Amino acid sequence: MNFTLEQTDQIRLSAVRILSANAQTGSFALSTRDLLQMIRADGFSRLEEAYLSAQLKYLEGKSLIARASKAITPAIPLWEVTSAGQDFYEAQQR
Repeated sequence: MNFTLEQTDQIRLSAVRILSANAQTGSFALSTRDLLQMIRADGFSRLEEAYLSAQLKYLEGKSLIARASKAITPAIPLWEVTSAGQDFYEAQQR
């Protein structure tokens, strides 16, 4: 599935937003599949897991999200927002 640059940016922002909200509730990290379902509900119904995984790795490289250290298995990475990701998301809301 090909997305425009604006759509890709929105997918990335949605991931940070969801993980930020999750952290504020005191919940544990979310899996890629959890995020996939939530972002699809945001209007990206054709989003595929492989594309989302690539975007999550991009966000990880930018230090906006990180793999949770408490993952049950490396085969199912869990993601959490970093403090830089929290700051980034809050700045987007202003």
